[in-house]
Amino acid sequence: PDMPIPSCDTTTTIDQRSVQAYISDESVTMDWAADDNTSLFHADNALDVTAVSWDFDRGISTPGLTEMTGESFPPASYVVNEPSISGSITLLLRPKDFAFMNSLRDEPRRSIGVRLGTVDGKIIEIAAKSAHLEVPSTSEADGATSIDIPFTVVRGTQCDDEDKFFLRYR
Repeated sequence: PDMPIPSCDTTTTIDQRSVQAYISDESVTMDWAADDNTSLFHADNALDVTAVSWDFDRGISTPGLTEMTGESFPPASYVVNEPSISGSITLLLRPKDFAFMNSLRDEPRRSIGVRLGTVDGKIIEIAAKSAHLEVPSTSEADGATSIDIPFTVVRGTQCDDEDKFFLRYR
């Protein structure tokens, strides 16, 4: 977790009606201040969402379990308990967003983030520097085009373990 120096409000509930997803190229920065569109959390990269899901798994897999029994050791290249992060974003597609969504077919690896809240001291940001986004499936919701974009966080060429994923309260 990335906590700011100023004291945050921990006594009230965060407004869940103001939730936006941010999707941009892997080369964007993850800065606190989004002064220009080279930052993931800039308004140009925002999409209004109807649902967001992030799933975190750090389970013990078979090589790690075998090691715990003392029967064998995992190979040196194996990382025990490496976290697996996946999820999905559901949004209503506006006409201006169609070209962007079609571009996911050409370049499915993007930076992705979610911001809950709008008031300083009551904002939660979750982001991943590199995620593989699946080609979205479309459906109709109340006459508008609704899409669901599943994603899996990956270790991209533009990031390392330190900035693979973050959760910050500001």
